[in-house]
Amino acid sequence: MTRLILDTDIGTDVDDALALALLIAQADVDLVGVTTVHGHAPLRAAIARSLLEVSGKRHVPVVAGRSIPLRRSSVAGFHWNEMWGHEGAGVLSDAEREVPDDEPTREDAARFIIDAAGRARDPLAVVTVGPVTNLALALQMEPGLAGALGPVTIMGGIVERHMVAWPATFETNLNSDPLAAVIVLGSGLDITLVPLEVTLQVYLDRADRDRLAGDGGPVSKKLVRLIEEMHEPFLGFASKYGLDGSHFDERTYLHDPLAVHVATGGAHATLRDAGIAVEYEGQILRTIDHPERRPNMRVCAAADGPAFVADWMDAVVAV
Repeated sequence: MTRLILDTDIGTDVDDALALALLIAQADVDLVGVTTVHGHAPLRAAIARSLLEVSGKRHVPVVAGRSIPLRRSSVAGFHWNEMWGHEGAGVLSDAEREVPDDEPTREDAARFIIDAAGRARDPLAVVTVGPVTNLALALQMEPGLAGALGPVTIMGGIVERHMVAWPATFETNLNSDPLAAVIVLGSGLDITLVPLEVTLQVYLDRADRDRLAGDGGPVSKKLVRLIEEMHEPFLGFASKYGLDGSHFDERTYLHDPLAVHVATGGAHATLRDAGIAVEYEGQILRTIDHPERRPNMRVCAAADGPAFVADWMDAVVAV
């Protein structure tokens, strides 16, 4: 049994919800809690609760964390912020989406991580699929946390830069809070990094989405509505920034579900040891592999996309 916390910026891209659905579907996972981060953490918490409630897992705690980063990206006009605005549409009512965010520096999620790690009999795993602000804050608040936590799986970074056609600024999770990334990746935690160049190889196509809509249970139906709500904003975004080959009209990328797959010992990902350093390339935070250095974490180097998608579909379509 894998016991873990999911830390997520659920709501802007649908992949966070797709990752939560995979955790809901896995009988051998004990989801200790969900913590939310970035942009509007309370609204993101409401989205997570709606998925847990329809799946019969309303007992899982959902804790809103910090909405603003420890330090904002220095990239001028950091583009992903333009995507905000449709969070919760399709799964929450207009009234439910009117959630106040009157304490954007809240420490609740960080305290939840610290307390859960302290209560755990066995090392508690953490999967972060958004900016790592909550985990970094927890490490600042409790210096001994790195020794108390179990494995940490992070969706973020670009290690093999040549494999990504988009500008490096399009790596979002680490660049949204570069200080938090420096703190977490330099903490000595048992980290596995699942970078963008690999997650871009894993996606749902139209046939997969049609199956979710036609055969899926209540959670799947909500996922389909979230996919539909993000469709036009993402196409407009791709057009504005000239993201040729983004395939946002045909593909729904499984960035975050792949991180969950890795964290739960999935068979469709290939991991390798790496000596990763966090370095700046101009204003962009980069995860640079230095083969001559002693390995300090694992990196997901490849994934069998079709096999993983098939397993994800079989698991999630039933919930």
